[in-house]
Amino acid sequence: MDQAEIGVAAEVYSIWSYALTTPSLWAACAALATGLDEQPAPGEEPLNYTADELAHMIAPVLPALVVSGCAFIDPLNYGQ
Repeated sequence: MDQAEIGVAAEVYSIWSYALTTPSLWAACAALATGLDEQPAPGEEPLNYTADELAHMIAPVLPALVVSGCAFIDPLNYGQ
């Protein structure tokens, strides 16, 4: 069975993988920008970007992630 593969920057992967735990993609960008990565794992560097910069990094890659099946857009209703 063929599987889709797509290469993305480490920052994009961080946003994408963390977004599942937040109410929105923007919330993931904001959380990562406001210090979620203040104490990164050994050998890793903090992201050091604003939420706006992170959103601009992932926005152009979203269509490719969705079309390839590597990601999906799921409207969740947190707190309802």
